[in-house]
Amino acid sequence: MWKIKNWNETFENADTRKRVRLGWFLCPTGVDSSGYIELMSHGAKGVQAFGVFLAICQWSATCLPVVRGSCARSDGRPMSARQMASILRISEDIVNDALKLLSSPDIGWMECDNTEKPSEITPSASGVPVACQSSADAMPQGEGEGEGEGEEKGEGEGEVFCPEPAELASRPAKKPKGAILCTDLSEAYAQIDVIGMASPWLLPYSKVDEWIATFPGIDVQEHVNRAIQWLQDNPERRKTAKGICKFFFTWLSREQDRGKGHAAQPSRPPANNFQRETPFERNQRNEQQQLQLLADMCALAEEQNARHAAEQQARDASSGLLGHAHPGADYR
Repeated sequence: MWKIKNWNETFENADTRKRVRLGWFLCPTGVDSSGYIELMSHGAKGVQAFGVFLAICQWSATCLPVVRGSCARSDGRPMSARQMASILRISEDIVNDALKLLSSPDIGWMECDNTEKPSEITPSASGVPVACQSSADAMPQGEGEGEGEGEEKGEGEGEVFCPEPAELASRPAKKPKGAILCTDLSEAYAQIDVIGMASPWLLPYSKVDEWIATFPGIDVQEHVNRAIQWLQDNPERRKTAKGICKFFFTWLSREQDRGKGHAAQPSRPPANNFQRETPFERNQRNEQQQLQLLADMCALAEEQNARHAAEQQARDASSGLLGHAHPGADYR
């Protein structure tokens, strides 16, 4: 079994040994140790081995205390280089080369113990180790302070890590709680891009109605539109799904306190007293408005042409060009 040499003495202290899992680990400082100097003398392979060693330390810190510092599964079984490469997301060839270099006598950061039988963790009734059954909320979050050589305090947090990549990949992504107010596009007043969501966040008409009742001194729709445009013009200032309503509330409160805007609100009735337009009805209404605008423009053009013709006729009559025969004209 591959082990990190002197893990318990070098990378942990009395505080970390009490924790079921770590969100951080203690690491020696300095670049003047003989092992580091020897490792860097191997050039690119030494740099690769150093990166692999840090990755192994980071992964090992998430394991249970009984196997922490050892390249073992949660149930204590040794882990092969291929399995380690799969967990670390590093090429197996690079991991093999790094292990040979790190376990060399001149460096001695890793060691392979083939004689000691690792202690086992009793699996649960389902045959799955307890570490893999517990959720992140049920496990200690690795927050706190720890004293050790080279630093005074350390803080860290993270989610429970079970050394089974396939199981981790199958876990569904968490959705923001209490942040989704609307899922029906026909009920949405606007679509807004927010941080942490692949699809736009929908602002419902009902929320706008609440703001209209809360801020009677301003035109809520006008200021909501301004706020949305501001977010579009400043994408680096986008909000999260949980914070977007607070952003709008703060914006409207500030405008009400300033006394800007006017109290005239849209003439449409409250949400519970009218039938909202469907997208099809809204498109029909927009087309009718465009046709009516086009008809009004044609009528105005015809009226202007008739007026210009009458003015031209009046000018011709006043100049004596109408009703007079030209000299030499033949009217036979």
